[in-house]
Amino acid sequence: MMKSSYSTIALLWALPFTQPAFAQEPANDAAGIDEIIVTAQRRVERLIDVPITINRLDSADITSRRITTMQDLSFAVPELINVVTGMAQNRAMLRGIGDGGGNFPQVGIYLDEVAADGPLGRPLDVRVLDIERIEVLNGPQGTLYGQGSLGGTVRFLTRNPVIGETSLTAGADVSSTKDGALSQRFTGITNVPVNSKVALRVSGTYENFGGWIDAPTAGRKNINDGELFDARIKGLIKVTETLSLTPMVQVHRNDVGSLNNGENADGNLILPPFAPDAVQSAKNDHELYSLTANWDLGGVELLAVGSAFRNLSRGAFYSPFAGMGRFLRFDNHDKAQSAEMRLTSGNVDRWHWAFGGLYRHGDFSSINTLYLMGPANGTTANSVNIPNIATIKSDSWSAYANTSFDLTDRLEIGGGLRYFTDKEKAPAAAQADKRFDSVDPRIHLSYKLEEGWNIFASVAKGFRSGGFNVVNPALPPSFGPEKLWSYEIGTKFRALDGLLNGEVAGFVSRYNDMQVSTIANSVGLGYTGNVGRAHIKGLDWSLELRPVDGFALGASGALLDTEIVSVAPRSAYAEGDRLNYIPKSNLAFFIESSTDFAADLTGRLRADYNRRGASRFSQRTANLTAAGERLDLVNVSAALDWEKYSVGVYVDNLLNERGEIFPNPVNFATRAVPRTLGVKGTASF
Repeated sequence: MMKSSYSTIALLWALPFTQPAFAQEPANDAAGIDEIIVTAQRRVERLIDVPITINRLDSADITSRRITTMQDLSFAVPELINVVTGMAQNRAMLRGIGDGGGNFPQVGIYLDEVAADGPLGRPLDVRVLDIERIEVLNGPQGTLYGQGSLGGTVRFLTRNPVIGETSLTAGADVSSTKDGALSQRFTGITNVPVNSKVALRVSGTYENFGGWIDAPTAGRKNINDGELFDARIKGLIKVTETLSLTPMVQVHRNDVGSLNNGENADGNLILPPFAPDAVQSAKNDHELYSLTANWDLGGVELLAVGSAFRNLSRGAFYSPFAGMGRFLRFDNHDKAQSAEMRLTSGNVDRWHWAFGGLYRHGDFSSINTLYLMGPANGTTANSVNIPNIATIKSDSWSAYANTSFDLTDRLEIGGGLRYFTDKEKAPAAAQADKRFDSVDPRIHLSYKLEEGWNIFASVAKGFRSGGFNVVNPALPPSFGPEKLWSYEIGTKFRALDGLLNGEVAGFVSRYNDMQVSTIANSVGLGYTGNVGRAHIKGLDWSLELRPVDGFALGASGALLDTEIVSVAPRSAYAEGDRLNYIPKSNLAFFIESSTDFAADLTGRLRADYNRRGASRFSQRTANLTAAGERLDLVNVSAALDWEKYSVGVYVDNLLNERGEIFPNPVNFATRAVPRTLGVKGTASF
């Protein structure tokens, strides 16, 4: 792996600094909340009018919080939990949904109009590069976003090319992690007009991360170092005044010396005596291609999008279990192609509607092989070849409709319906094909108590297909679908002439036939089982106060009560257990200020405090339990903006919190990154 050098610091300071293009979205002042726009319901709306609890982060929020990964995003959004179980294996959870098991995700991940969520735990590793905004939609979103959105949907919306505009932004970031090595990140974004009807937007980032985990038995330091490269090319072609095409290509390459999983509290990975030098590397590559057509038909808008992606991750890792030291190799190959067409109403006063259809083909392959094992404290081991092969082919079709109608100037009623069918094959298991069907409705009411104060209520259903297990006489050959009904009531408001803005929502969910990863102790293999039913109750809230220009403070939180209320035979849970990985509470606070020192010189200060509550893990069939730890993360930053230039310093994890991000009973959890000090700068032309 590339190592840091002091010449990199010199290069950083040689660059001119400026505010990056992806952070130039104008901040909304206290009086401007009505202008905050989202497209969560597949049309442009004011955030305050949407009857869904939404966490919206614009480019300024993303930049000031230094969000670059899904893990970063999860600490900024209290309702969102992200469990990292390996290379490019992010399991997103929303409102208590996402424990695991099954073939498909429980939280949808979208890049623009493209589903990037792959099989469960293996979505595309979407990095936050040239993103206009992020929308996190809480609760079932199956009507508009399909079966992968049982708990909610995360949408990354990229910036579009601009015809007739030439721009270039360059940025650099150098940081030092406690007990680790220097890391560097370089970013470039350019907008290039090709002619009067065509423009390109090209963005890319290169990161050399230094790592911080040591392997003392191997005599190696910072084994989790690596290199990452991300690039995106997005075009805009104005075929006519009413028809435009948007092609996009994204390429991702990530190579690491070791996974971040498995370190102890001292920042060490302890390898067994029989393989003291066996540090295992890993890599992840993906490519995504899409073409979107937008056609204004005069009062009706037509969208058509086709996409394809390939996602490959491979490597190996060490994971002790039940007194045995085990080395496992993973080799995942995922491909998907999809096509969607949607018609939406234009700019009308009272009746809004959207209907469309979607086809998706997925070809997902996972081979996890146990290849070396022996007593964890022993000096000898056996070479073995025990593969766990899971190959799934899925062909799914869906048709959906969503509508709302303003009965009066204050009262809106709306609803949606999605029919979904999924045909699955498991070639490796040589089992008969299975088909899963579902009809998923959503109904909502919204009432405007006064301008700037709305209340809403909704009922929605979520669904996820069943599937196949590895063929073994000790395991059930397949598992059934799971379903969720969620009931929500909430309010969004703007008070005190815009000084105080916020939203509060409470919900109750009934989660049936849960798909959960279960261990069959008799053979030591994992499988998915429908383990029972759970009840979930929760409260989401966010408040923001802007008493004067240039000063703001805010708080947000999520309270969750999860309980297993009934279990099936051979269940991974017992009645009364909490759902795995889900804390009872998460909180986030921020304070920021800006001061104009001169006409073109502005200083900015910001501090964030994120508290992630303690969670638990239960695997009753193997008598495994683990208790997590509460995390208290403090980040601070300062910056100076001068005309086209910006330079800043920051400290992430100021208190050097080193607890586990999620509980794990087999020493494979991920810990918070140690205290990191950095300096960054950008320049625009």
